[in-house]
Amino acid sequence: MLIDSLVDNVQSHSHLVLLIASLFIGEEAMVFFAFIAGEGFLSFWQVFIYSIIGIIIADSIIFWLGSAHVVDFLKKRVNVGRYKKAINFIHRTAGKSQILSLTLSKFVYGSRIVTIFYFSSRTTFKKFLLSDIIAIFIWSAIMLPLAWLAGKGLSLSFHAVRHFEKVMSVILLFVVIMYVINKFVRLWLVRKST
Repeated sequence: MLIDSLVDNVQSHSHLVLLIASLFIGEEAMVFFAFIAGEGFLSFWQVFIYSIIGIIIADSIIFWLGSAHVVDFLKKRVNVGRYKKAINFIHRTAGKSQILSLTLSKFVYGSRIVTIFYFSSRTTFKKFLLSDIIAIFIWSAIMLPLAWLAGKGLSLSFHAVRHFEKVMSVILLFVVIMYVINKFVRLWLVRKST
């Protein structure tokens, strides 16, 4: 069946899937795969390690783009002003702490890339990388266990279900609902910031 084949392929190439998904999607992919790990399809520690590596690579690329003055080009193409309230909240809360700023930017939607761009013109890559690694570990220590527990709870509640397709349907429904909620929250934050 298609679902069984898909799950087998993801499980057999999980390190690559986790790395690429976290590199291109970010923290959302990390949370999703931690949920799947709670279901028992992936190893929690594998999700933890490969997702962190992918996010560190992605954040480093964003930092280099910012220090290469791509920010000036992007400011003309992207409405950075719509994230101004989120960025101001982070700077007021974190003060001068680079670690706290980067950690908060992982929780406040729309502020991660702008925060990294901000630091790309104010600090060295080495200092940024150390702060970013610490921030990712803090965020992961809070969010991944919650996502894993949510997946574990769903797994336990479906323990009586014998057909894998039913469980996958519920997971797919959960993903769709999370996607829709994420879209509405993004639209709400954009409207609120304008």
